[in-house]
Amino acid sequence: MMKSGLTRSCAGLFLLCAFHAAPGMACAIVTPEEGARRQQARIDTSKAEALALHEEADLVFIGKLTQLTLERETVKQGPNQHLVKKTYQSDFDFVDDIKGRYAKGQPLALTLDNLVYVGCGPRAFRNSLPKENGVGEVYLVYARAGQILRTNHIPDDVQPLSGREEARHLRAAAR
Repeated sequence: MMKSGLTRSCAGLFLLCAFHAAPGMACAIVTPEEGARRQQARIDTSKAEALALHEEADLVFIGKLTQLTLERETVKQGPNQHLVKKTYQSDFDFVDDIKGRYAKGQPLALTLDNLVYVGCGPRAFRNSLPKENGVGEVYLVYARAGQILRTNHIPDDVQPLSGREEARHLRAAAR
């Protein structure tokens, strides 16, 4: 019974994607010019979303994640249906405040439901959250009322070329 339901669900998802143009366009191969145009549009959209989120947040800062403590809660949603809600308590250090004031040791909550991302394009702007193994990493953090709304990882070891740019260079050089 379970296998049959899963098979039907997968088949339905496949048909939905096959007949809907947007998912197919997300993974489309495009010309370099179209790729650059799309990238600039994503940058412009992200800047607008960052400003809007800055207005919504009561706390925006850059900080090093020092602790991420997991609390699991199983919520019954119906007969034989359960949702595992993961709530993390996070602490940051070496903070550079942008908006508001982060008090040293102030816990901020981060709640994750069973989130599954499928696609080739960028994730939704607010779906950028610290990874479970992100302790010790530096993040730009947006929070409101003690809840993290979004983070953006700030790596210490930024490479001159991103992995995609490096691969593109190698492919072009091999021609």
